[in-house]
Amino acid sequence: MRYIACLVCAVLWGPTSVIAGPPTVGPDTTYYLEPLDDKGYVDYVAALNAAFGDADAPPQENALLGVLNQIDLSDWPEGHVPALYAALDAQLPVHEHAVFVRFDDYALGLGFPQAPPFDWENAAPDEEPPPPSPGTIDAMEMQADAAPWTEDELPLVAQWLATVNAPLDALVEATKRPSYYAPLVRPHPDAVTYEVLLPQLTVHRAIARSLNMRIRWHLGRNDMNAAIADWAALKRL
Repeated sequence: MRYIACLVCAVLWGPTSVIAGPPTVGPDTTYYLEPLDDKGYVDYVAALNAAFGDADAPPQENALLGVLNQIDLSDWPEGHVPALYAALDAQLPVHEHAVFVRFDDYALGLGFPQAPPFDWENAAPDEEPPPPSPGTIDAMEMQADAAPWTEDELPLVAQWLATVNAPLDALVEATKRPSYYAPLVRPHPDAVTYEVLLPQLTVHRAIARSLNMRIRWHLGRNDMNAAIADWAALKRL
């Protein structure tokens, strides 16, 4: 017991020389060696932005800004949007037009039901969720995402598409811009790297799935040119 107690003390309060002062930055401890913050630690947010970003891309050529101008940013983490636009040297958008809305959010707003959540915690290792019940939002979205469809088959999905066609068209055009720069930004000045969020990835997935649903609508109408245009935008995104 005395040995264990001494070991715990050594770990928790061990030699002050080990934990005192700034770290020694070098190739034996970290891949990135600069820039350093005021405490002597590597600023990994700045290092990653410099290594993988395109900070010189003008706002009008940045595909990310073209995407952000077509979506609702009000539910993004507090402080993220102003910090992101400041890092992009761009003005915050003022949406005076219809913005992109996901199908499930649109259908929920009209009172349509979702399939009950699958109990993954108590499921068997090889058990899969059952197919969603007909008439649920999940069933309609799955059908529209899987094969060509028509307005007669999925009237609610067609109704939703009519409301988001303009922002989806603008998103398709945004993917044609020559640059894409989505810098990492801290939610607050003292945030460490793992606190940096990437909300745009969730948005990109939602847009991609919506384009996929519209592609299958184009195919259901035998509009191959429109389907190819959306497919190309989906791949660029």
